[in-house]
Amino acid sequence: MRQQDTAFGVGQQNLVEAGTRKLGLDGRLRLTDRISVTGVVWHQQQLDNPGTRTAGDVRLEYRRDTGTIFVGGQYASDRGIDGKDRDSRLLTLGGTQALFGDKVTLSGQTQFAPGGDSDSVDFPVRHQIQLSYRIKPGIRLIGGYEIANGDGYVAHTKQFGVDVAPWTGAKLMSTLNQQAIGENGERTYAQYGLSQSVPIGKNWTIDGTLDASSTLKGRFPRARW
Repeated sequence: MRQQDTAFGVGQQNLVEAGTRKLGLDGRLRLTDRISVTGVVWHQQQLDNPGTRTAGDVRLEYRRDTGTIFVGGQYASDRGIDGKDRDSRLLTLGGTQALFGDKVTLSGQTQFAPGGDSDSVDFPVRHQIQLSYRIKPGIRLIGGYEIANGDGYVAHTKQFGVDVAPWTGAKLMSTLNQQAIGENGERTYAQYGLSQSVPIGKNWTIDGTLDASSTLKGRFPRARW
């Protein structure tokens, strides 16, 4: 369970999570050496208004020697502060492929709404492609492009950055992103983060993450469901 009051913190908290309480579960089941199922489900409640969200994501993944293939589904049911329901029911197809001896990795995914439901503001239909290039062991350049088609808007996002593994179990990533969302205009923002995984015995690890995002130009198009 996670709760973040509206006025909590000194500006370092995620604005999207402000004033909410979230309760959820996630898990992973390995069916064979190459096939696994992952899932997450949660319920989120706005603390200062009657808005709610119930959402879930499930994915079946097949791992190959040079990449992965996955298929899955997303569901989100929002009750907005205006009392209206906004639902998204999406199917996802995607995968990754290592090329040139793992020097280049290509990944992509596409979504579609079989029944036409893609009204949840945070669960639009997304089409994504990403390319990473290994400069040397532990250092990769990354670039990507995404089109998000939601209820009454289309967003285009370009991304470029670097992914570094400075020491065992650590990952440092920094990206520069440019996003265009209809009448909101363009926004340029930076994302950066550090994660660390420490093994405890054969079957357990302790994981920690520190990340942040800063708008460099434009404005943050905040939308409350």
